[in-house]
Formats: sequence, C-alpha cells, structure tokens
Amino acid sequence: GGVGAFGSPVTVRGADNLEGTSTDLIRADHRHRLEVEVADDGALSGARPEINFTGSGVVVTDDDPNDRVNVAVSTSALVDQINIQPTDLDVVNTIVETDVYNFTIPAGTLGATSSARFRMVADYLNNTLLPRFFTFTVRLGGTIVYEDTTPLIPRDPRRRAFGFQYVFCNRDVTNAQIGGGNYFISTFIPPATGLGEMVDLAATQTFGAPAIVSIVSAIDMTVAQTIRVSITHNLADPTLSFRRRCAWLDVSRAA
Repeated sequence: GGVGAFGSPVTVRGADNLEGTSTDLIRADHRHRLEVEVADDGALSGARPEINFTGSGVVVTDDDPNDRVNVAVSTSALVDQINIQPTDLDVVNTIVETDVYNFTIPAGTLGATSSARFRMVADYLNNTLLPRFFTFTVRLGGTIVYEDTTPLIPRDPRRRAFGFQYVFCNRDVTNAQIGGGNYFISTFIPPATGLGEMVDLAATQTFGAPAIVSIVSAIDMTVAQTIRVSITHNLADPTLSFRRRCAWLDVSRAA
C-alpha cells in the first residue's frame, strides 16, 4: 500500500524492513500495523496497535528528544492493600500469647508522610464457668505500641463479635510514628443476620475502647518491620476462644 496504508505482514528485521538486525519499522513507501501483546501476570490480555493508559494516577508524556513515550504512575494519595489474611485462626485452649496477625512491611513502603491502617474482624467465646478476660497487644518492629486487658467478660455459649482497627503514621520522618484506633466486643445477643446486635453502648456486657492512642514509637521504616497483633487468654480452656475471621493492612502514601 501507499503512504498511510497498511501493507501486507512482513518480517521486520532490517534497516529497510528486510531481514537483518535493525528494529526500524519505517519505510518511505508504506507502514506496517504493529500489534503489542499485553499480559497481566503472564496471562495475555490482548494484542492491539494502541495501548490506552487510564486513571487519575497515570501521567503520559511524549518524550520526543529521546524518541519515546513516558508513563508515570503517581503515588500521591494512593491507598494500597499490601496484605490480607482472610482465613480463620482460632486462639483456643492456651494461655500462651498468640499472634492473630503477623506481617512484615517491606523496607521503604512507608515514606515520611505515609500511614498504615490495620483492620480485623473476629469473634470471642467464653463458655467457661466464670467471667474471663484477655490481653490485647499491638507491636511494631518488636516494640509494644499498645496493650490492654479487657474487663471480665461474662460466660455465654454464644459468640460475641469483635472488631478492631488501628492506624499509625510516620511523623514527617521515617523513624517516628504515632497511632490510634478503636475496638469493640458486642453482646452475645445475635442480630437478624451475623454477629453483633445494635445496642445502647452504655448497656452492660458491651465492651471496648471507642478511642485508643499508641505510644510514640521510633521505628525505622526504611528497613523491613513487622506488625504483630496478639491475644493472651487468662485461662487455657477448650470453650475459651478468640477467632480471627479476617485481617488486612492498607498503606496510604501522601505526596
């Protein structure tokens, strides 16, 4: 075909589109259609002559002096889920401190103005003869940043819902943090579906901390650091259980 038309498929290897070593696709008398294969984790998504970049975090610029197109993905205010542990983990019949979440944050993930948010969905059972308590501990890089012991929780054969969220941020440097959040343990009365009946929070047998604040820590986040959340029962009994259902960690990166 003429200029502007697609020619027949050829093997493009030479300076004039003849076999050789060049990767030049241009000839004065015609052009060829080039299809680019795009794969997602090794699985072919498509093969097209055009790739379209979308999203508010994507910036595409034409770099004519270097004969290329630059694609930049902005990390400003991006929120990434960097870990999820979606399976049950039951801490039962033990007084040994046991992690219900343990994840090592890769080195450099949190910049000087970044934050991380941990959330966990769980339930609790005390079907022993007496009210019981447990100790709840959060560690960052081996340092205990928050720890508390619950009030005595009455016995009941039904499980209670437990929810916890904890956010910590770097304080304009990568080696100083502060955090906070809240947690609640519901009554044993079930709602219409699931666990956790809506009640007046002043009612008895609903436990938690509407607001918690950690200590100020000095953890170097330029290297890999582990966040751990653990439970310690005050009695080893097969009917005393803290069961993690799902837990995950998000990271927010600000410019």
